[in-house]
Formats: sequence, structure tokens, C-alpha cells
Amino acid sequence: MGGRIRINADLTDAESGAIIWADRHDGDVTDLFSLQDRISLQVAATLAPNIRQQELKRALRKHPDNMDAYDLVLQAIDLLYRMEYRPFSGARGLLQQARVADENYAPAWTYAAQWHTFRIGQGWTVDIGADSAEAERLATMAVELDRNDATALAVCGHARSFLLHDYDAGAQLLDRALQEGPSCALAWNLASCTSSYRGEAAQAVERAEHSLRLSPRDPLAFFYLCNAGIAHYANGDYGKSVAFARRAAGQKRTFRANLRMLAAGLIALGQIEEARATAATLMEVHPDFRLGRYRELCPWQDGGMRETFIGRLHEAGLPA
Repeated sequence: MGGRIRINADLTDAESGAIIWADRHDGDVTDLFSLQDRISLQVAATLAPNIRQQELKRALRKHPDNMDAYDLVLQAIDLLYRMEYRPFSGARGLLQQARVADENYAPAWTYAAQWHTFRIGQGWTVDIGADSAEAERLATMAVELDRNDATALAVCGHARSFLLHDYDAGAQLLDRALQEGPSCALAWNLASCTSSYRGEAAQAVERAEHSLRLSPRDPLAFFYLCNAGIAHYANGDYGKSVAFARRAAGQKRTFRANLRMLAAGLIALGQIEEARATAATLMEVHPDFRLGRYRELCPWQDGGMRETFIGRLHEAGLPA
């Protein structure tokens, strides 16, 4: 092929021999380093979701008596991101079992912290302060168990900024997460959130879009898309914000943070009818939602930004 090179790669299940993923990469031999970088990015973006899904299927086939902490966490993650109350509630028990099975397994603590964070964001908490404190405790323990775990650092940083509004401490932890795991899509995505909250809008957009490039086929893409919408909202690009939020809603109608973002973005664009329909959907899945209570959680650091956001939600029809 002259000055051209072709690299074939595949991922095979060592137990069954089944090919999980295969692809080929073409490039110019004179541009080998650039080709290597492109392959690395594509492999990271493609393999992580595939491996997680294959491992989840394997864990689900196991008898409960034979499951270890890793298997329990995999099953919990599956339930955690369904954003439906009953499966979500079941994830907590699995994560507790995982910590009993191996108290030094950091991901069991990390996703337990994420559970409390989602419990607050979804409006299922009965005590925001107690859940926030527990999320911070669990996330801090995860970091203490593994100080080089990018996911643990990212979840801890997000809890500090989103729940406790300690934006500087959160940003420091998230920067460490990006250093420890430059290919960790979740770390980039959560880092974009804190950048959004702090008003660092250009950085938020860059981080959110990088997270999507790292994991374009992730089954949890709705979460990444929502946070990309938040980044574009912070940047004042309401058209892109709404486009991302619509995509996220198409994948996960019950994710309430996204419905709030979509309603506010639509109001900013003057699309009142669709905004009110979105608010009606939010009230359908969250009948007890009230702006007065949400104000305590609303994560924008700038007071003017926060009040504008809440005002747009009120204009969309959400009750005070």
C-alpha cells in the first residue's frame, strides 16, 4: 500500500471466545504518531462502554451467593442510572453489600456517594442536608482508599460543588481527576459541570464536548448530554443547550435535572409553549417540585445567574 498503513484491532472475551468489538484503522506511515493518538482515543471511547456492558451481563448471570464487590457495583450502576425510583432504591442495598464484601473497594464507596447525589437531584431526598453530608463522607472515603482513582476524585469534586457549593474545593478535586484519568469520560463530564456553575463557560463547553468524544456510545450518554446542555446554557448558547437537552430527554425522560435545564433553555429562546409542556412533564414525574425548595440546591455560583434560572423555571409554569 506504499506509504499507507492499516491496523486491525479486536477485543475478545477470553472465556467464551466471542468477539466483543473489532475495527480497522488506516493512515499514512509519515503521520504515525497522529494515527496512534486517533486510535487511542477511538479505542478508549469504544471499549469502556462495551466492557462495562459485557461485564454487567456476566454479573447478572451469577448466583447471588457467588457475587463479589465488583459484580455488586456493576449491578448497582445499572439500577442507579435508570432514574426510576424503585430500581434506584435497590441500588443502595447492592452498594451496601459491596462495601461489606470488600470494605477497601473504592468504587463501592464512589457510587454510594453518587447514589446520594442523584437522590437529591431527583427530588427523592427527605433531608437534603443529611444526604449531602453522607455523599461527601462516602466520596471522601473513596478518595482515601484510592487517591489515584479518577472516578472517585471526580464524584467527590462534584459532590463538593453541586451539593455543598464549595466550588473551589470541588474544582481542585476535579482537576486532580483529569490528571489521574485523562481518558475518563465521567471525570471530564463532571468537571464541565463545576466549570459551568463557576461561570467558566468556555472551559465547561470544552470539557463537556471532550467527554462526549471519549464516550460517544456510552449507554449512560443521557447524563453526558444533559451536562453538555448545562455547559452551553452557561455559555449563553441556548440553542445548543436545548438541542443537547432534547437529546438527553429522548434517552431518559425521567432525568429531572435535564427537564429543568430544558425548560429554562426553552424560555430563554422564547419557546414558551414547549417550555410549559416540559414543565408539565417535570411535574408529572416530580409532583412535589417547588422552586422555593429547589433554590437551596440550585448550583449556579453567581446569584444573578441563579435567580434568572429560577425565574425562567417559574415562567415555564413551575410552582413557587
